Amino acid sequence: MTMSNAYTRKGTYRLLFFTILLTLVISRRHGRRNHSASNSEESCSNGNCVNVLKCRKLLLQNQYHLLEQAICGTEGIIPKVCCPISDEVTTETYEPKEPTPPPLTVQPPNLPRRCGWQTVPLRKIIGGHESFVGSWPWIAALYRDKIQRCGGSLVTSRHVITAGHCVVSSGGVRHRINTFTVRLGEHNLLRDDDGATPINFSVNSIRYHNKYNGKVYANDIAILKLDGRVTFTDRIHPICLPYMMLRNEDLTTRDAFAAGWGKTSSNPYIDSYSPVLREIRVAIWKHKHCVEAYNRNETYITETNMCAGYGDGDKNACVGDSGGPLMMTGSDKNFYLVGIVSFGDAKCDAPGFPAVYTRVLSFLNWIALNLV
Repeated sequence: MTMSNAYTRKGTYRLLFFTILLTLVISRRHGRRNHSASNSEESCSNGNCVNVLKCRKLLLQNQYHLLEQAICGTEGIIPKVCCPISDEVTTETYEPKEPTPPPLTVQPPNLPRRCGWQTVPLRKIIGGHESFVGSWPWIAALYRDKIQRCGGSLVTSRHVITAGHCVVSSGGVRHRINTFTVRLGEHNLLRDDDGATPINFSVNSIRYHNKYNGKVYANDIAILKLDGRVTFTDRIHPICLPYMMLRNEDLTTRDAFAAGWGKTSSNPYIDSYSPVLREIRVAIWKHKHCVEAYNRNETYITETNMCAGYGDGDKNACVGDSGGPLMMTGSDKNFYLVGIVSFGDAKCDAPGFPAVYTRVLSFLNWIALNLV
């Protein structure tokens, strides 16, 4: 494995591109004169006139015409825009805190009595490697249009949790339900003699978070309901959800595991998707360190994200691992789903950039309401 990489450097390029375009617009409007903030600033009725680089909301909308309409002046050659007060980037020092899960208001009544057990020995080594057959009995291979595109995690006899961007197109439209197939118990996607006995299910319904935002991968979570009930075996059974375990514990610096059939190289010219299930042991990052890492390329990390990896350029989750599980053992020795592969840096194994996961602990209430 080396993470579904959704946007990364794109934020920096977009910001630079829009700034250059706006600078050209200013030049056309005002000639070649060098206008200061004082002699070219206009009034703003719904915010303050600030440097465009300090207005996060307008930049994230990715709409040039909105930025152009918001121009209110210049700061040297850099345009200023009317920015809503709540979205200005201040110069005050911000110290990200470790997120705390919201209070539980509801728990799903249909969770299995037993979950998260392993019958295959776990190899506790750092770096990606092939899994043993049956190592991760809850992992699902998600196919769309007969192509394996994402991973997922079986959590009940009828439900698989995955990433929102696995079921919603880049244009914000949900993919058709009848194009999905969920395969459980798989190991080698291309062979039938690998010792695995996979089972395929069609999808009965798909629910994704109503505040999912594909531009910034916010609330990147979805639930697929299978068209049949899974019979649990040692090779196919659910992972636990952290309702009663891990929820009030500090997970930072602890080891976790990710698994999937994603790329093993970030080289775009190499077809390095692994047909064999692979796994990797990673460390959970402190939230502040995750925020600091991604601030360097204008990618915003929220409290519903969590980062994992070693940040040393070693392997990490990559394209094709999207929607797959980030797993951790509880004090009962069973495995719990704590994260969902969401996005990462363009180079999956780039030093200093961990993989970013959807923080499952932030969505326990939503999960409970949608496991129906």
